[in-house]
Amino acid sequence: RARALLGLDARDELYDAYLLRYPRGSGVPAHVDAAAADGHVHVRVNAIVVAAEAGGVLAIDGAVVDLDVGDAVVFRPDVDVHEVSVVDEGARVVFSVGALVRAATTGD
Repeated sequence: RARALLGLDARDELYDAYLLRYPRGSGVPAHVDAAAADGHVHVRVNAIVVAAEAGGVLAIDGAVVDLDVGDAVVFRPDVDVHEVSVVDEGARVVFSVGALVRAATTGD
């Protein structure tokens, strides 16, 4: 399902999948991720498995992305500045699937 959201086809082999756990006190500072391959762009879908009780909020290009358990967001981490605020209570768990796809297939 994540591969379909990312628009991957049988030719796209450069993808990854992670289950990320952000315990209390953790977060990710604002950054971008390199595409890391000529002629490709980086696309990613992040789905919330467990929401933090407080904190652990995703922001993309400075805009808060309000996600509940089961919600997902598709974005371009190679061009979108993204961050996760510090988890104040509980933990945040995210299923994240990313891919390097041919630039021509994304319209970029």
